[in-house]
Parts: sequence; C-alpha cells; structure tokens
Amino acid sequence: MQKPSLNKKVCLITSGHLSSDPRLCKEALTLSQKGFDVHIIFVQNLEYLAGADQAILSNNPTWTSDKLKYPKRNVNTLIFRKIPAAISKFLSILSFNQTIFRLSAVLIKNQNFYWQVSKAIKAKADLYIGHDLGALPVIVAASKKNGATSIFDAEDFHRYEVTDEEDSKEFKITRYIEDKYILKVNLLTAASPLIAAQYAKLYNTNVTSILNVFPQVTIKEKNETEKGLKLFWFSQSIGPGRGLENIILAINKLKDSVVSITILGDLAKPDQVYFNSFFSKNNIDTAQIHFEKPILSDKLIDFTSKFDIGLATEIGIPKNRDICLTNKIFTYIQAGIAVFASDTLAQQELMDSLQNVGVVYKKDDIDDISSKLTRYLLNRNILKEHQHNALKAGRETFNWEIESKKFLSVIEQALSLR
Repeated sequence: MQKPSLNKKVCLITSGHLSSDPRLCKEALTLSQKGFDVHIIFVQNLEYLAGADQAILSNNPTWTSDKLKYPKRNVNTLIFRKIPAAISKFLSILSFNQTIFRLSAVLIKNQNFYWQVSKAIKAKADLYIGHDLGALPVIVAASKKNGATSIFDAEDFHRYEVTDEEDSKEFKITRYIEDKYILKVNLLTAASPLIAAQYAKLYNTNVTSILNVFPQVTIKEKNETEKGLKLFWFSQSIGPGRGLENIILAINKLKDSVVSITILGDLAKPDQVYFNSFFSKNNIDTAQIHFEKPILSDKLIDFTSKFDIGLATEIGIPKNRDICLTNKIFTYIQAGIAVFASDTLAQQELMDSLQNVGVVYKKDDIDDISSKLTRYLLNRNILKEHQHNALKAGRETFNWEIESKKFLSVIEQALSLR
C-alpha cells in the first residue's frame, strides 16, 4: 500500500454526537496519525454527552470540526429542537404522498441535513465518510459539489435496523434512501461480515468488512480466586428489548450463588421505571444488580477487565440485530474476560471461529442461560481458560492495529478514484 499523501483532507460526518460514535473517532485518529487533515461534522442534542465530545476534541487538537449544538432547555430550544422535530414529524405523516415522500425522506432521517451539507461543502475535503444513514445523503451531495470521493460506512443493516415490517413507513423511508444514495458513493464498508454480505448482494458491489474493535491496551492476565461471577454489559443507553431481562431472570434462579451484574449506560427515567416494574413483577433480588453511568470509550476496556464475563445479549430482532457484531463482544475479548453471547447468526459465527473464549447461549431459554452460568460457577478453570484465550485473541487478532490496515487500504483506494 502506498503511503498516504500529506495534506489530503478527509471529512467524517455523523448525524449524532462525536462521542457516541467510537468507530468514527478511531478512524479520525488513524487518519490524523497518517498525516491527513481531519474535519468532523456532528450534532450535539444530548447535554450529558457534550462534555465527552469536548474531551475528544481537546485530546486531538489537530482536528477541525463543525458542531450544531442544541441549546439548553430554554426559549431557544423551541427553535433548535422543537421546530425541526415537528417539521420532521409532519413530513412523516404526509409521506403517504409519493412526491412528498421523496422530498421528505432525507429530512425525516436527518432534520439537520441542510446544515450538514452546507458545512460539508465548505470543508472542501478530498474525501467524505458517512457514518450513519442520516449522513449518507450528506456525503453524496458534498462530494458531488466539490468533485471529491466518498465512502459510506454501514455500521448497521439500516433497512432492518428498526423493524422487520417491510410495509412500515420506517422501512420504506430507509430503503428509499439506501436505494437512492448508496450506489452514488465510491466505496462501501460495513461493521460485520454478514452486514457486508447483505449490502454486497443488494447492490452487486464490493463491501469491505471492518470490525468494531478498539486499539490495543495493556491488560494483565486474571489471577483471581473469587467464587462468584461478576457479569458486565454496556451500551450508550439502557432500555428494554436488549436481552437483559432473560439474563436477570436467569441470575435470579441462582439464589444460592454470588452472581452480580453491572449494567453501564445512560438510564433514562422511563427506562428506570420499566426496570423497577420488571424487578417488582418478577420478584428480582436487586442487591446484585448495579447500574453505572457512561464512561469515555478510552476508559472502557480497562473498566471491563475488572469483571469475569461480558454479556453480548442481542435478541436477533429486527434482522440487523441478528447479523451485527457490536463493539461489546470485541471489548470483552480485548479486555480478557469470557464472552457470554446469545445465539444470533453473527455472534454464533464469530464464536465458532474463535473457540473457547466463552459460551453461546439460547437467547430465549432462561434455563439454558442459568445452566451455562452454573458451569462457570462450578469450574473456575474453564472460566480462566476462556479469559486467557480471549485476551490472546484480542492481542493477536481482534484489535484496531489490524483492522486499521484494512481501513487505510480503503482510504487509499477511494482517493485514487478522484
């Protein structure tokens, strides 16, 4: 691979927060380390993430950025938050009309589309990279205007990201945007082999799979003699339908054992009410259930290494959740803890390829979950073996140092097309 040309400018775009897209941040850091000028366009609409965004920018002073910051809840919020959201909702209601549907689909997915396009064009980049469906039309418009090239990074299989109902408005809008814009970008990447295969089949094009792994960190081998199990799960937000309920029910069956679960992420008030109701309805002993607030991504692997087992609890619905590989499963591997993964297509395929880094469980079978946790409780040697193998796989195979080579190869290929 040729060395990247200095002073080439790459613009990375997300329709959300910078800190909520660690994949974008890894790519931006790799690009700046290789001598590229990096510009990032993002939106701040959640107050609790604004500080994390600023910490990332402060740690990378060579990056330039444009951010649309929603004001705190006051009279200005009506302009920045309520009116665009109301327009988006109104367009969604009217989208039964085909003409309005075509005109409004992009705004329904990205109410800040015009602002982002304006900033992207002014950035005058050589290459634009979009990191979510809302950013896809933005990179197409900006690259066309500036005679640049573009890459769309499919972090999910978007048309089945929210629902499997093909007659739903959500599915139709997403499919329309994908069909209209995906073939207008120069190259496609995806966050899992199965997502890549789906897009390759749909559009008869090559798609490069780049896994959601993190840079290597120094993690010591575990050498503990505790009898219980410390389970861990994380996400940006905590809510229902993420597979946690069956894990908690299974843990509750193991009443004579010390099994704790730590759940890290933002817990909104409605979700807190939901879980409290769930605990009460099912007579859950909450003494060993701990909720933690989100932490910065560069602290995550070290924090994760303190636990015994990482939970990859995808429920396989909608279809995207069956074929995605989230950064959870790779975080557990790199942190050197055993992986406890539900039997989705993607996770089963990954775990079969690795062998002995953890256990695959039947996602809808509480007895299967509790029996496999019991196996770990009764045999610490198996747990230690899985932890050792996970740490080895993280050091040798599943890390950003390896995946970034594929990423840089795609970057060079895209720039050569200009």
